[in-house]
Amino acid sequence: MSRVKYFDLKRWSDHEPGYSAGVRYKGENVFIGHRGMAEMEFGHKIDDETRFHVASVSKQFPVYLIMLLAREGKIDLDAPVSDYAKNFPKFDEVITTRHLIHHVSGLRDHWELFRMAGWTDADQKSMDQALRILSKQERLNFSPGTEYNYCNTGYTMLAYLIELLTGESMNAYADEKIFTPLGMTRSFFRENNRLLLPKRTYSYELTEEGSYQKALLNYSIYGATSLFTTVSDLLLWGEHILTLRKTDPDLYQLMTSDFILKDGTPANYAGGLIPDEFLGYDLIKHGGWDAGYRASLIMVPELDAVSCCLSNNSTFKPEGYAKYFLKESLPELQEIEDPFLQQVDVLRKEQAGLSEEEICGIYSPLIGSYFLVRKKAKGLYMKMPGMLELALSPHPDGGYWIEGTEMNFFFRQDDRQKWTLISAYPYDIQYSPKVETIELPPAELEAYSGSYYSPELETIHTISLKDGNLHIGQMRLDEARLYKVQGEEHTFVTESHRDSIEGQIDFILEEEAVVAFELSRPRTKYVKFEKCR
Repeated sequence: MSRVKYFDLKRWSDHEPGYSAGVRYKGENVFIGHRGMAEMEFGHKIDDETRFHVASVSKQFPVYLIMLLAREGKIDLDAPVSDYAKNFPKFDEVITTRHLIHHVSGLRDHWELFRMAGWTDADQKSMDQALRILSKQERLNFSPGTEYNYCNTGYTMLAYLIELLTGESMNAYADEKIFTPLGMTRSFFRENNRLLLPKRTYSYELTEEGSYQKALLNYSIYGATSLFTTVSDLLLWGEHILTLRKTDPDLYQLMTSDFILKDGTPANYAGGLIPDEFLGYDLIKHGGWDAGYRASLIMVPELDAVSCCLSNNSTFKPEGYAKYFLKESLPELQEIEDPFLQQVDVLRKEQAGLSEEEICGIYSPLIGSYFLVRKKAKGLYMKMPGMLELALSPHPDGGYWIEGTEMNFFFRQDDRQKWTLISAYPYDIQYSPKVETIELPPAELEAYSGSYYSPELETIHTISLKDGNLHIGQMRLDEARLYKVQGEEHTFVTESHRDSIEGQIDFILEEEAVVAFELSRPRTKYVKFEKCR
């Protein structure tokens, strides 16, 4: 067994960004716990009344409200969205509200579109801007109903539909139908990020030096996100969802039913909820990640149990702790062996004798999303998607970790000498193959240089040759180096930085001349930029 405990609450200091957690079991709160700072500059600690931004845990609330409106006959979930939102873009194929709910619409994600258009984390973003950037889109990621691809744009549209149909703000309608009836007195959709919100947390991220800085949350976009709430309020909400099994089984069925794709396979996403399993029990859950905020809400119908964990620390993994607190609190789970911890122990034993030079490079779990591992003067460092570059330290029991966290990493080489990065977060093991890249002579790279314009984003990106390497930049973004992918004729991937373009770039040639490129991210595919000079 490991000498270093995987879950260790002592790892988290009272003087750094922390967490709030709770478990509700058969109608009673059986565990409530807090640790750390809600606000570091003035020394405010997290307590029972501390509000957290819960990011995508917010998504189940607009689904619930849309279901109520559908029951009242105000919206048909299978009718075109354009029947209700006249400014919705005209695509060749019909997108319905049900498509939005289950992330099968094919819409591009507005967060990724914002970055491609030159917005940084420091920039203000509004609902009007999100709807405007959507209105300019001419292409979908895929045909609606044929694939699942998580899409925040769809849930921003749900909030917009709710406001069109009710004549009320999203928050006012949620308060009327959810917060007030359930006694969720500290819950609030922040529709304007300039509003003052008492007892709120601030969001922090760990830096390369091991200190904390504010992680900016500069937007007034809601529906997909922007619920501020407390652990106690979320436990009441989770209990309400489970109670629907008896009080309103039809609504419960709508909230928890999966979507079946056109090929007959499940999308594995219900009404703002994700079906899963833990220690032999079915559960429904959702997590959230925005700036330095992390959130998880888990419901176990068979046990009438709800677990919730919220954090304002970018390296905290709340789903792991929500499951940990659930296991520690419920007698039905306490004696069950945890297969995840056993799996991590196996990975630790396999890891030995690695060459740091060999494991450095770019690893990609999804198209346009990258882990960057590189060696610097002080050792190995890792840049993860959406986070700052952090020191990657050898773990005492094998493998690597971001020291003092539950973020563990392992490297595996197969029989063909191909490397894979294994990310072992709590109850979430991901495999990211290494991107094999090659060096091209400057004379060949020069052909890709130029300025490229996207009419869908109304922005120009410039690709230039510097110090023998290609870089992509935009007036408001940092430059990022491009790496040529081995085996792909005109495909490059970007080095990952906080305020730069990240993604896969596929150049388009006509008569052997570069005329355009398509930029793809995990949730936004094939955005075309045409060469203009």
